[in-house]
Amino acid sequence: MAPLVKTARRAAEIVAVICFAAMFAGFILQVVMRYGLNSPLDWTQEACVVLYLFGVFWTAAFLLKERDHVAFTVLYDHAPARARRAMAAIGAIAIGGAFAADLPAAWDYIHYMARQTTPVMRLRFDLVFGVFLLFMVAVVWRSVLTLVHLFGANWRAHVASVADLHEEERR
Repeated sequence: MAPLVKTARRAAEIVAVICFAAMFAGFILQVVMRYGLNSPLDWTQEACVVLYLFGVFWTAAFLLKERDHVAFTVLYDHAPARARRAMAAIGAIAIGGAFAADLPAAWDYIHYMARQTTPVMRLRFDLVFGVFLLFMVAVVWRSVLTLVHLFGANWRAHVASVADLHEEERR
């Protein structure tokens, strides 16, 4: 299973790199055309917006780990392990539950947006916003995995705080 996960993660990284590289190339092309040749292109700005939207949600869904996200953990870091476990479980249930509850409405809206296209490139909006649905499913999946870890035998390792990790590094 581990080689499959590693291959899938590598493929997700390649998609993200291609997306951000294409966005950067479009941005540079727009700057050159607008300011160097005084002949701006309409499609580059729209392409950059679509690629940025896709890149951000793709990366957040498949590449960022929970610890990579910004979090306010002052109370969590100073709480005992059992309290951290309860806080993490409540957070996972709240976030995962909210995203799971909103999945049908998001699907309905994305399906509705299939009728409309972007102004310049004529991309269907369901294709543009479809990556958000993948992001939502990934958030729900991560919440479920968090709950599995929290109710598993090795739950203490999952709720280790940053302070605990720094203390172990000092030893």
